[in-house]
Amino acid sequence: MKGIQALILVLGLGIAGALFNYAYLHQRSTNLEMVGFIGIDPNVTVNAGDKLALEHLKEVPIPRENARNLEDFAYLWENRSGVIGRPVCRTLTGGSLLLREDLKTPPAELAFEDNVPAGKEERILWVPVASNSFVPSLVSPGDRVDFVISLGGPMPAYLVPKTSSSESAGEEESGGTQPKPTPSTASLIRKSHVEILGPFKILALGNRLSSWEVWQAWGKQPANENVLGVSVLIDKNTRQLEEKAQRLVGLLQETGFRNVTVMLYPREKKSK
Repeated sequence: MKGIQALILVLGLGIAGALFNYAYLHQRSTNLEMVGFIGIDPNVTVNAGDKLALEHLKEVPIPRENARNLEDFAYLWENRSGVIGRPVCRTLTGGSLLLREDLKTPPAELAFEDNVPAGKEERILWVPVASNSFVPSLVSPGDRVDFVISLGGPMPAYLVPKTSSSESAGEEESGGTQPKPTPSTASLIRKSHVEILGPFKILALGNRLSSWEVWQAWGKQPANENVLGVSVLIDKNTRQLEEKAQRLVGLLQETGFRNVTVMLYPREKKSK
């Protein structure tokens, strides 16, 4: 008899515990703190370059414990007045959150490095490149590139040996029947050679100081994107360029600022 009573008591306690647990979870879910973020209305599409309006936006409530550091990447609903009237950098489809990346603004001026090695100064070096050697819209300030410079092909005209005056006079005396001495093909052609120099950090592509999407979203027209402004260092004491920059300048002068190709480095992934 006592065993049956003990069993009933255990079952009763178990049922009571389950009921208390259910009540606790129900109360917790109803009192869960929510955080409102700015989203794009499901019935709206905002095209790149369009300015945000209040009717484009909709509050997206998310449990605070699930939001975690989402505030670092998305806008809070309470701050919606600060985003109205700003152009978006990419097309936003309905139902998506508005991210800080979507409202980037182009910098007002060139941004140089904050951490320059001791004893060095940063400068910008302009490098004209072959316009068909890269796609400017896929390259942004902050990217790293190598420059590929081809040495070879026909020798510049100013280096081609000229006929001396004595040789010209001799030809006139002989009636000009003798052919003019011409340099051999080998003497006019330098051995083909390619050099790769880098990496160089891009500070500007012509007048563009940000990504192509941001520049376009703010109504700015890129120009001279085949002239890359890259970061180089000089020594404060000797006023000498760093070695790779010296070699780059030398090759540019040697080739008449031609035959420069661009190789883009993979972008570094942002740490989460």
